[in-house]
Amino acid sequence: MSETTSTQAIATGEPAPGTTPVDPAASTSIGPVVGNSGTTTTNEKSPSADPEIQKAIAEKLMKIAPEHYILTDVNYGFRSETVDKVNEKGETVKVKLPKRANVKLAIPFITFQGLVSGISEGDNAEKVRAWVISLVNDAVVAQGREQVSDSEKPVNLQSELDVSKLTMEAIALLPKSERGGAGISKETWEAFGKDYALVMVAQGVRPEAVGKAVDILVRKLVPVKTNKKALAKLAVYINTWYANSTQQEEFADVFEYLKGRADQYLTIDDEALAEAL
Repeated sequence: MSETTSTQAIATGEPAPGTTPVDPAASTSIGPVVGNSGTTTTNEKSPSADPEIQKAIAEKLMKIAPEHYILTDVNYGFRSETVDKVNEKGETVKVKLPKRANVKLAIPFITFQGLVSGISEGDNAEKVRAWVISLVNDAVVAQGREQVSDSEKPVNLQSELDVSKLTMEAIALLPKSERGGAGISKETWEAFGKDYALVMVAQGVRPEAVGKAVDILVRKLVPVKTNKKALAKLAVYINTWYANSTQQEEFADVFEYLKGRADQYLTIDDEALAEAL
């Protein structure tokens, strides 16, 4: 499952340029409140899924601490699933199940004021601090995996690890596409490869070329990061694939990551690239 949001600058409590926060007093389709556990309920039929109940919860939340949250539209997308079924001939065949429709909810995003309050005030401040720290450390571990999984210079020894890239500030300064890449699952990359192949073959690209491109793309463009001619061509292919894919919601994070990584490699000058290698 993937999700996209309609706002970006959440820490200040202000919506991103060109967007408008949801008015809890006017909306009748506000999603459930997210607790410290990070869990949410779905839109399955239950008392808590009733729009009026959701609206009341959201209004109460915003009245209690309006400076701590900003209601933000989140679009939850789902990938179609393929299962094995036995047909009338007794043969096991692959059957593609109907894709679940996207679910759009207004989610209360934490603001900077809300974060400060949560980690410093109330009976559960200590637990909230521990949870927030664990989230940051998860990001650090993910960036460490990026170095360990590097296809050209994989880290195998402690002495090879570049710890300067694992500080909180270093990770925060990374483009969003680079931070997100570490969180894209292996299954998602594999599913992307299959979708890319189907789309690009349908666009008339030779199957052999498509296969080579998939191999490079699922390895996050690392094999061609110094080949600007290949990068430029792949950047065009990435846009072509996404424009023609029927699963844009499912692979929005992959597209953003690959587009950002291609742009990064294409714009870095040779001297800076040499220093980064």
